[in-house]
Amino acid sequence: MDNMTALEKEDLERVRNGAWLLSVPKEFRTYGVCIGAVQINGWNLISVPDKHVTTDMCIAAIRQAGLYVLLGEQRTPELCLMAVRIAGDALFHVPVGLRTPEICLAAISQNPKAIQWSPYSTLELMSLA
Repeated sequence: MDNMTALEKEDLERVRNGAWLLSVPKEFRTYGVCIGAVQINGWNLISVPDKHVTTDMCIAAIRQAGLYVLLGEQRTPELCLMAVRIAGDALFHVPVGLRTPEICLAAISQNPKAIQWSPYSTLELMSLA
């Protein structure tokens, strides 16, 4: 972020001080401002222009705010697996079609209560472990 313009730094400072990325005019939402805003508050991802949304930005949002900040098309198997490894209860937000044994096992390993959202029985998961 050292190569940011003075205006970008000013916009990011507003976000650091509690403003939402949404308050930054769209034409000033550069990649640098957006990634910084998402690292401060993962919910800012919803205000990032599509052209700036990257896997790294989604990972930053998950680390900061959890899986539920990702929109449907952003919920890839890889990002879902990462999210449940951080917080097992994120399995609730994993689309049913993506709840693979690997993702379910990772979620349950992190938080045993996540089993309630697994489509697999305990016996099925035990046989896979």
